[in-house]
Amino acid sequence: SAKLDTDDPELLAAIMASAGGEVDEDLMAQAIRRAKNEEESRQRQLLLDQQEDEYEESLRVDQERQLQEEMRRREELEAKRRAEEEEEEARIRAETEEAEALEAEERRKASIEEKIAEAKASLTPEPEKGTPGR
Repeated sequence: SAKLDTDDPELLAAIMASAGGEVDEDLMAQAIRRAKNEEESRQRQLLLDQQEDEYEESLRVDQERQLQEEMRRREELEAKRRAEEEEEEARIRAETEEAEALEAEERRKASIEEKIAEAKASLTPEPEKGTPGR
C-alpha cells in the first residue's frame, strides 16, 4: 500500500476523491490522523491565544488598579498638605490678630495716659498744705 506524505489536507482529500471507491485504508487512516492532529493543534493554539488574552487583560486590570491606588494616595497627600497649609495660615492669622489687638490696647492705654497728662497739665496746681485759701 502507498504512503502519501503531504501536509495539505485539501490536496489529500482531492487525491482520495480522485481515487474513486478504491481508497487505500492506510491513506484514509493517515488523512484522518492528520486532520485530527491539525484540529487539535488549532484548538491548542486557540486555547493558548485565549490564555494570553486573559493574562494581558489581567495585567491591564492590575496596572489600572495600581494607577488608581497611586492617584488616591497622591490625592490624600495633597489634601493633607492643603489642610496643614490652611491650619498654618489660620494659626498665623490668629497670632497676627492677637498681636494687633495687643497693639490696639497699648495705643488705647497710651492715649488715655496722654489725655490724663494733658488734663493734669491744664489744671492749676493745688496749693501746698497749710497754704491759706486751701
